[in-house]
Amino acid sequence: MKWGNIDRGLVKGLMIPGTVGAFLGACFLSRLPGQLVKPYVAAFLFCLGAYVLSRFLFWEKKQKQPRQQKAGRWLLPLGFVAGFADSTGGGGWGPLTTPVLLAKDGMETRKVIGSVDTCEFAIATAATLGFFISLGWDAVIWPWVIALMIGGIVAAPIAAWLVHIIPSHLLGVMVGGLILFTNTQILVKSIPAVTPFWPWIYAGIGLVWAASFVYALWIHRGKQRGEG
Repeated sequence: MKWGNIDRGLVKGLMIPGTVGAFLGACFLSRLPGQLVKPYVAAFLFCLGAYVLSRFLFWEKKQKQPRQQKAGRWLLPLGFVAGFADSTGGGGWGPLTTPVLLAKDGMETRKVIGSVDTCEFAIATAATLGFFISLGWDAVIWPWVIALMIGGIVAAPIAAWLVHIIPSHLLGVMVGGLILFTNTQILVKSIPAVTPFWPWIYAGIGLVWAASFVYALWIHRGKQRGEG
């Protein structure tokens, strides 16, 4: 906060509806059969991946002079939907809130990212509380939790380093394609009519992902040559 990377208005506007949405999303998901929910979660994440990929590939805007903005009422539905999606989809808080906030004129990138990250702990806590109340401690697979925590601790500094050296739009294309690729298998298996064609579907998504990254890299290098 002392570096000025947090907008208190954004934090207040997002955190309260976000925690409510995360808690309700966890309670909602806990009352549905796992095998029934799995394809819908995969479909949500697949759409999220497509959104992230297209957002960073095609929707880049010219940089505008940042100006101070007050938190508006639109933060209420944004926080609630993102929190609900984060619980039901296993992710979505950052990928949903950050692009929407960055699309608003005058929003400073560093303050958007800092504010969204500041809210994330509260969102995760609310979702965890919802799952514990709905499922109980016995439903938690603790080896998975510990493994994920260790992986997160190890990955965090690496991710920070990558974010520092790789342009944001290239990272967005990489992450969006990865989300698409990892959720395709679940979707294909849930639709018997297309299951026999899974190699072709995988190959097609892989080609689209690779082509998108090459295109984003080409655009980036073109801008570098133009600036030089």
